[in-house]
Amino acid sequence: MRYFGSLIVLKLRSRALPAQVIEEIRQETFLRVLVAVRKEGGIRDGSKLGAFVNTTCNHVLSEHFRKDSRYTMLDPGHAELPAETDGIEQELMRQDVRRKVRDVLSQLSDRDRGILNALFLEERGKDAVCEQFGVGRDYLRVLLHRAKNSFRAVLKKSAGQ
Repeated sequence: MRYFGSLIVLKLRSRALPAQVIEEIRQETFLRVLVAVRKEGGIRDGSKLGAFVNTTCNHVLSEHFRKDSRYTMLDPGHAELPAETDGIEQELMRQDVRRKVRDVLSQLSDRDRGILNALFLEERGKDAVCEQFGVGRDYLRVLLHRAKNSFRAVLKKSAGQ
C-alpha cells in the first residue's frame, strides 16, 4: 500500500488538488482495491494489480469531479437576475384576470355563481356544497356542468364586445 500510496499522491498532486481531497481519493481508492482483492474471483493476476489501482484511482477522481461539478456556484457578478418588471407585469395580469372573473361571475345567476365560487374559489368539498344547496352529488355534477357552460357563454360574450 505504501508503494501505491506514493504513486497515487504523485498522480493527484499533478492535478493541483488540495491535500484533503488527495487523501480522500487515496483512501477511497484503497478501499475499493481491497474490496476487489478480497472478493472471490477478484484480481487473479498479481502483475495487473498496479494497472487496477491506477484505473480505480482514475474512476474515483472522475466521480469526485462529477460530484463537485453538480454544485458549482454562480459568480454573483455574472448571475442573471430576473427583471423587476416581470413581477409587476405578472401581478397586473393576475389582477386583470381576477377582475374579469369577478365581472363574469356577477352576471351569472345566484345559484351558478354560488356553486362556482364554493368549488373553485373557496375550494370547499363537494359534500359541503351539496349540503349548502340541498342537492345530491349526482345532481351537483349536472349543476356544475350548467354553471360552467353559463360562465363560458358570458365570458365569450364579454370578450366579443
